[in-house]
Amino acid sequence: MLQRKSLALLIALALVWAAASPVALADKGKEKEKEKYGAFYQLTQFADLDEGDSWGLPFVAQLYVQGLVKGEGKGKFNPKASIKQGEVLALVLRAMYGGDEEVQKVAASQEGKASSDLKLTPPTRWVAPYLNLAEQLGLLEGFPFKADKAASREWATALLARGLWLAQGKTGSPTDVPRFQDADKIDSLYSPWIGWAQAQGWVSGYPDGSFKPKASISRLEFTKLVAAGLGMTLPDAKSVTQGVVKSFKAPDQLTVETKKDGDKTFTLAPYAVILQGKKQVTPDALVPGAKVKVHHDGELAFWVEVKAPKDQEEEEAEDQEEEEDQDHAVVLTGTVAALGDPSPLILKVVQENDKVKTEVLYIVILEEDTQYVGGTVEDLKLGGSLQVEGEATGLKVEAKTVTFVNP
Repeated sequence: MLQRKSLALLIALALVWAAASPVALADKGKEKEKEKYGAFYQLTQFADLDEGDSWGLPFVAQLYVQGLVKGEGKGKFNPKASIKQGEVLALVLRAMYGGDEEVQKVAASQEGKASSDLKLTPPTRWVAPYLNLAEQLGLLEGFPFKADKAASREWATALLARGLWLAQGKTGSPTDVPRFQDADKIDSLYSPWIGWAQAQGWVSGYPDGSFKPKASISRLEFTKLVAAGLGMTLPDAKSVTQGVVKSFKAPDQLTVETKKDGDKTFTLAPYAVILQGKKQVTPDALVPGAKVKVHHDGELAFWVEVKAPKDQEEEEAEDQEEEEDQDHAVVLTGTVAALGDPSPLILKVVQENDKVKTEVLYIVILEEDTQYVGGTVEDLKLGGSLQVEGEATGLKVEAKTVTFVNP
């Protein structure tokens, strides 16, 4: 007995420790993240974005959804690795043109080859179309470039700033001065670009006021920087609304009919995700009558889960079964097929539909306050005919009145 108590105490203490442990707290933290960014977690196939990187995952996911980031293949993003200059160049161009597909189309339309002094080794040949386009745009003018070299914070930030500057149709160079405590360590070539980025509000440096220009920058850090440069904010889905689509007006107006609150209209965020099962779909799936679950903050929707037609049919059938199973008043006439002591009893009821007779067995629960007409509880017997009135849930009936028929 003492051993059992000791074992129970150890288990209880272990559970308390687990609930308060850093691992458990991290799991709870990630669950909260998933509540906000569920669709983005679902779409991102990078298995190596662990709890420690959850702060950057929504940014990675948004860029992934838009076709700006691809990872390193085999389901890996390698978030903590230093990003290479070739990778920075590719991501900057994708940010400028709105996706890799668009970059490849523009690059294919341009003539010319990579400069001889910027030769690419076999592992970096994939950079060639980006490099060719960058040279046509003057994006790399004055910037040293080696595709497989780790990019410094100043090099990567300046190149991104120049790319976004050109994407806005600007010419020349900015005249902004960076305001970091180590600004004097920033190369003069990169300084005005970093100053402009800081003035735009998407570069803030470290908490101590430094920028650390010569330090390398990780793949995850640069991804977040690109997201900030593009004005992306964290999708904060604070509410969930369920219902059916009443209408969808392109490009972003979704009206949902709900049971409790009537019609509600949402505006899809520019980076909103629409999921059908685990697959991302287009707004074409938002057809009238489709069941949806909208994750939103106010009227701004961040992702929408749409029931696939087959799933919706199955769910509607389940809903119908549930409605049939809900409590409702019944009057049943039949014979006693089995008898408890005395409750419950089994009442055999013959039902006829389309001239086809079927026997249905109901479980009848006799309560203390059940009323008996034409007899008493002692008169119940096998084969006896009864009329039972009560509340039915499925095939279970709580009897209010039991009437003996032809006693």
